[in-house]
Amino acid sequence: MYNIMAKVSLRIEKKPKTRKGHFYLEYYYNSKMINGIQRVNRKKESIGMWIYLNPKGNKEKDHNKKYKNFAESIFREKEYDFMTSIHKLPNKNKGNQNFLEYFLDFAKKKNLSNKGLKAYTLTLNYLIKYKGKGLTINDIDYAYCRDFLSYLLNSTKTNGEKLSTSSVVAYFNKLRLIIKELNKEGLVLVDYCKDIKNPKLDTKPRVWLTQDEIILLVNTPYQLRNIKELFLFMCFTSIRHIDVINLKWKNVVKDGDNEFIKFKQQKTGGYLVIPLTEDAKKMMGERKGDEDLIFNGAKYSANNNEHLKKWGLLAGIKKKLTFHTGRHTFATNLYLQTKDAKATSKWLGHTSAKSTEVYIHLAEQVLFEKAKQIKQIVD
Repeated sequence: MYNIMAKVSLRIEKKPKTRKGHFYLEYYYNSKMINGIQRVNRKKESIGMWIYLNPKGNKEKDHNKKYKNFAESIFREKEYDFMTSIHKLPNKNKGNQNFLEYFLDFAKKKNLSNKGLKAYTLTLNYLIKYKGKGLTINDIDYAYCRDFLSYLLNSTKTNGEKLSTSSVVAYFNKLRLIIKELNKEGLVLVDYCKDIKNPKLDTKPRVWLTQDEIILLVNTPYQLRNIKELFLFMCFTSIRHIDVINLKWKNVVKDGDNEFIKFKQQKTGGYLVIPLTEDAKKMMGERKGDEDLIFNGAKYSANNNEHLKKWGLLAGIKKKLTFHTGRHTFATNLYLQTKDAKATSKWLGHTSAKSTEVYIHLAEQVLFEKAKQIKQIVD
């Protein structure tokens, strides 16, 4: 229901001793009937301008004319903002705000974790690549949102691979939240993303290696240490590739008989402790200075992915290998050998049990395959 008593007035507070009249705005809102009398809330707002009372001479008259015009211009803007807010109507003035600045402000106000804020930052980077930085809220419409989804579906990562469907959905859902908020604030007429459907998530099975396949790789020479030893290190520790390439020798800690790696995960921002097996230690090589990288010169690139596939084929492995296969491999084999979902989740640094379920599912598939190999006895 509209508030019929809502209004804004431009007023002057007179101060005869100084011969000045100071402009201010007076807002009237939230009228209520109390004991048969209509009461209205009021709020004053100074606009920092003044005029002469009873001006003398042309200089003072020109001053008054100039600042009266300024004050009336501000009044019209403020009145428009106030009334559109009260009646929940689209506000063209606020719509002139830079869209990406609004996007970033929205993300910061949510008080997100490092992981959550990173997701918004990545989405922001794709929005900049999509249409640049100069668009205002008024420029956003259904076509902008629809075509952004198409843009994501055709985008590639730095390694040349296409974005996964889950990444596309995650990034588009950030835009979806922003548009919904803009609609709630009355800054866009409709929720433009409401009728845009997310693409179906990939249902491809995750690739992982059996113990026998790992042995094949161990026994297959390859000339690049940052391919063979690094990948096998991931198979023996589960550490993500982005974290492995940033590991330094200072991250390796020895406490009595225990030796482990302690580091801050880039994806989640949380610290993780990974016990080092003898196999993992062999992949690391001889210890160097604390600030030296364990896998010096390692980086994520399309070229390195090709080397990984080539090495896999040399070992007789036809599965499509990526560096993340190393993490899948460790997780699935750990659960197969321990049947301990909680320990598997903790080792991987998962904050949600749901993230670990995929590896449990992979391991259970192996059990069903083994069951099929049992020789039939009864005809």
